[in-house]
Amino acid sequence: MADFPTLKTGAPSQYPMHSSREYRTEVVSFLDGTEQRFRLQNTAARKWGVPLRELDEREARNFRMHFEQQRGRQGSFTLVDPETGVVEVAEFDGDAFTMAHEDDDKAGVYLVIRKR
Repeated sequence: MADFPTLKTGAPSQYPMHSSREYRTEVVSFLDGTEQRFRLQNTAARKWGVPLRELDEREARNFRMHFEQQRGRQGSFTLVDPETGVVEVAEFDGDAFTMAHEDDDKAGVYLVIRKR
């Protein structure tokens, strides 16, 4: 299993980083217009918003290549939770990788990752 790339400083992310917990819910809609909802899992899943700014060319390429190797949210990888230091199995929360070019040949990326 692949590891989430780190910055050249060795850090897994930059601050401010956001984390949240969420439940995955199934919604069943009936013909009379009513709905029934139920959880797909008993515990809340962990989710991280990972901002990466002022990346140099090598760092930006590493994150893009990692995303492509995982085929977006299809793959999984290990990630060290920046808040707890615990190694988690994670996946990307989407299939689009967007990179913004900043000044002085720097790039920025915002990734959303969730615990698998």
